[in-house]
Order: sequence, then C-alpha cells, then structure tokens
Amino acid sequence: MSLSLPDRRRAPALHLASEIVLLHGSEHDLPHGSKLYALAGGQQPACRLDVVYSVGQGLGDKPLLSWLLSQLLGEGTRQKSADAWHLALESTGAYMHRSFSGDLLQLSFYFLEAQCSAVLPLIREALFESDFPQHELDLLVHNQKATLAQQAQKVAWQAGKKAKSLFFEGHAYGWLLTEEQLAPGFKRAALKDWYQQELLALRPSFYFSGGFSPDTLKSLHASLAEWPLGQKEAKPLVRPGTYKPG
Repeated sequence: MSLSLPDRRRAPALHLASEIVLLHGSEHDLPHGSKLYALAGGQQPACRLDVVYSVGQGLGDKPLLSWLLSQLLGEGTRQKSADAWHLALESTGAYMHRSFSGDLLQLSFYFLEAQCSAVLPLIREALFESDFPQHELDLLVHNQKATLAQQAQKVAWQAGKKAKSLFFEGHAYGWLLTEEQLAPGFKRAALKDWYQQELLALRPSFYFSGGFSPDTLKSLHASLAEWPLGQKEAKPLVRPGTYKPG
C-alpha cells in the first residue's frame, strides 16, 4: 500500500472563502456599573467564565500583596478549607486558572454548561468569602521560593528580568517576583485587610464564552446581579500613550 504525498515543491492551490461568519457578542449591565460580556459559539457545551478586576492603582501599585491575593482566592474560605473548596469545584468537572499583571487580576473558570448552576456558588464563595488561612499562605510562600530558586538558574528568566528592568525601570510594570521579596514571611491579617479594603471594593467585569443556550446566559446574568459587587473603578497604572522608559 503506497501513500499519496503532496508535492512540497509546488505551492498548494488557493481556495477563496465564499463566506466568513463573524460572531457578535452581547453586553449586559450588572449592579454598580459592572458588565457581563457574552459570546456564544462552538459546538460543544463547554463554557468559560472570566472574572476580571482592573486593579491598577490601589492593588497594582502594591504588586507583592496583590500577587499573593491573586494566588490565594479560594484557598480557604469562611465555609470551606482549601481542600474542600477545590474538591467541590473538581466534583463538577470544572477547573480554575489564575493570572495577575500590573493592571489586571483575573480568574478563569472552565466548566460544562450543565454544571453552570453548581459552579457559580463556588466562584462567588472564592471571590467574596476568602479567608486566607495562615498555613496556606506559608505553603504558597515556601513553594514559590523553591520555584524561584530554580527559575533564577535559567537564562530565559534572567533575560526577562533584565528586559523588564530596562523597559519599565522604576515602574510597577517592571515588577518581578523574586525569592528575596518572600524572605520575611507574611501574616494573613495584612493580606485579609488588603482584600477587604481594596479588592472587594472594586468593580469586576465578567466574560462568558463557549457553547451555551440563551436560558443559561439569562440564569447567569440573574445570579451575578445578586452578587455583592463593588463599585470602585481603579485608575490605570499608566494612561495610554504617556509612559516613557527611563
């Protein structure tokens, strides 16, 4: 049996697209100026909900505390231990991804459409009832110090550190977590105060995408409208077009 292989010496024939379908999202108002942006698409009933806080000045100008906060949301709440909360989330088939930058703190949740109503209470609990147990904070610091010690031996990490110092010298955008910053250790009281005074006061935005029905979107909007959303809008660390290196 012989295989028919394409002739790599000749350019393939071009086929012009006769129709391009662009998906259009929708925008929905929530209390205190928060927004829900929705984009339905795809054939599988899988969804993604992004919770985005524009932290900027307030959270973004205290990057170490803000980074710790982003890593510990849901790692122990007033109702559940970290293990219990994650077990509850994983029992629905969902999982979470965290990211933090100078201007944005984002939690992304991935789940099946059928599990939306089961996942939402857990997301709400992580956002508004996190308790930051001291042992979880200590464990995060210990593990991150070990990770940073390994990364510091890599050329790519050193190059990134140098590039940030050159492009964003003296600015929060140039901040890079180092092992030395974690050396003193931290107490949960400072982190909890930062969470209650800053993050809970902020106005989040929600981005919902994937394969879902209008009824699921309607139910999501109704649930989010009942959440105790903040109303503060953080000022950006840098106004567009104003930052000059050095």
